[in-house]
Amino acid sequence: MSADKSLVLGLEKLKALEILKGRSGLIDLDGSLAAELESCVVWLPRNVAETRSDIMHFASYVLVISASSNGILSYKRPDKIGEKALLGARSVGFGGHPSWHDIQHHSSEREGMDLMGTLQATANRELNEELKFIVGQEEVKMIPTINTLLIDWTNPVGMRHVAAAGCVYIDVDDITEILPRADDNGKI
Repeated sequence: MSADKSLVLGLEKLKALEILKGRSGLIDLDGSLAAELESCVVWLPRNVAETRSDIMHFASYVLVISASSNGILSYKRPDKIGEKALLGARSVGFGGHPSWHDIQHHSSEREGMDLMGTLQATANRELNEELKFIVGQEEVKMIPTINTLLIDWTNPVGMRHVAAAGCVYIDVDDITEILPRADDNGKI
């Protein structure tokens, strides 16, 4: 498979439901659950995945928390660009979809993609791409910890996505500018 930027990492919904035993909400993501979910991971072209209701798309979802006040950083999504169901909404999660370049592989004793490693790499890349934290003249590199799945069956966006969720603590007092980054298609 070529390194196509428009590929989406997804889960076959019925197999994932069986593994997750129908659970929703916040689910601890540990190595054994990740290993089970690896059996139903698929890479599809984004335009194909968007039309298939049997595929849930992975997305990283990182909360940015003030180390001093425990406040959660939020932002308003654009009114005209992005996913229709989220236009103009307030969000506390920063992140996005895994790309082909985020893939991490298991060590030599196991073959195939390391799902937890791939989701962690996605969160690292997305958080540092989407937010530009400027402290004086230096860009600060943040490493979020991804340890939870967020599954929401109550709305159309939630039924199509599985969030690999985590958080990162920062010293908000040092931040002078926060700029959400849009991709080439204007999506955040």
